[in-house]
Amino acid sequence: MAIDSHAEYQAKIEELEKKCAYFKTQADELAGVNIKNDAALSTTRMQLKQKEFAFRLLSELLSITGLHEKLDTVIHRTLKTLQTRMRLTNCILFLADADGGLYPRYWIGYSAERGEELAGSAFPDVSMPEGQGAFLLSTREKPLHALEEIFLSRFEARYFICVPVVMMGQIRGMILISRAKETKPFSPPLNGGDVEALQSIAGFLAMVMENHDLYANLEHKVQERTLELMEKSSALQEANTLINDSLNYASNLQLTMMPDTDLTSRFFKGFFALWEPLGIVGGDIYFVYPLEQGCLLFVIDCTGHGIPGAFMTMVAGAAVESITSQHLSDDPGTVLKEFDRFVTHTLKQHHEGSVSDNGMDMGVCKIVPGLDHFIYAGAHLHLHQVRRQETLIIKGDKRSVGYRGDHIKEPFTSHMVRIEPGDTFYLLSDGYQDQVGGPKRFALGRKRLAATLVRASMEPMEKQADMLLRWLLEYQGEEPRRDDVTVVGFQCF
Repeated sequence: MAIDSHAEYQAKIEELEKKCAYFKTQADELAGVNIKNDAALSTTRMQLKQKEFAFRLLSELLSITGLHEKLDTVIHRTLKTLQTRMRLTNCILFLADADGGLYPRYWIGYSAERGEELAGSAFPDVSMPEGQGAFLLSTREKPLHALEEIFLSRFEARYFICVPVVMMGQIRGMILISRAKETKPFSPPLNGGDVEALQSIAGFLAMVMENHDLYANLEHKVQERTLELMEKSSALQEANTLINDSLNYASNLQLTMMPDTDLTSRFFKGFFALWEPLGIVGGDIYFVYPLEQGCLLFVIDCTGHGIPGAFMTMVAGAAVESITSQHLSDDPGTVLKEFDRFVTHTLKQHHEGSVSDNGMDMGVCKIVPGLDHFIYAGAHLHLHQVRRQETLIIKGDKRSVGYRGDHIKEPFTSHMVRIEPGDTFYLLSDGYQDQVGGPKRFALGRKRLAATLVRASMEPMEKQADMLLRWLLEYQGEEPRRDDVTVVGFQCF
């Protein structure tokens, strides 16, 4: 641009100077903003660094703390980690007592003698400075709070931070960290950023202490409950012992009612009895009652098993004694009829309104040694005869002894059973035949029972009881026992 005169030139100079002044002002303002931004950025970086330090410190403590470690172990490890990572002279954890006072409970950085002095110290009820929740002291000249004066007078610390441990809104303790001196760069000054880190640790310790309280309370409840259960278990064990002792005594009584070998050897060439009650006592029983000529053999399966069944066997024993002592009859069919009458009257089942509805299935044999036959009658119980590896069944009547309802006046059917050399006879309660087992979980059934008896008949009489029981257990497998089991086998002279 051409300049025509000095005045125009001067005007241009002034205009340029104004622009330079404006740009200088703008530059100064921008420089000020940058300085402020740099300061803010530096502060932010410092805060982030402090937060990162607090996070790493807390992460380290969490990583080395087991779920079930003792409280003392966790606190000592925490104080030691604080001392190492923050280059501290001392660390103390104060705990609050029931009255709100504080007492030193854990510490790092003091001699044994000084530790004993600390342990004897106590502080009155404390409250943190208004609106703070923590305080920082970096000189002894100007204390900020009355509690600080106490700390300054008792602990050799020129610089320290104190942070409360708060649980459920109440101060449960106080952490104090201190340095005897501040030396850069190895020991940078304790400042507000360290307060934040210490508050994180205080929160961590509050969580640990709360978990410990919960666990201790739970453990106490578990111990109380365990003691209660042990007392109940002891009482139950005592009661169980008494019950078992009574049942074992009752079992001995049942065994004494059944015949011994001296008696059976008088009337039978061979004899065995497999008696396996479902419980300690059972509802199956067998008798051999001597007559003037020969004997009566009874095999009886009473209603139920266990204690109720055992009571019914007592009724059966009383019936045998009553019928035979009165010499009413020795014919098995008539004996069954008299048995029916005795049971129904004893249990008061012969009139309307009777509460009892119990009875029994049974078989009776009259055997006279030397004869080529014997007499049998059955009430829902069959006689099995094994002859030349074949099982023959002499069926009993399709009615039981006892129970409520109309009772037929006629005697039960008596059968004459021919005896041939080598014949073996079996009377069984239904527990053997009805036992569930095998690969398909079916009852043993009549066919398998017949085959089992043939197999048993080929063994000596003295071994058959054990073998029949072993075969039953093999068939039963993992299935539970369903009923009492009785098998009586005999051979005649």
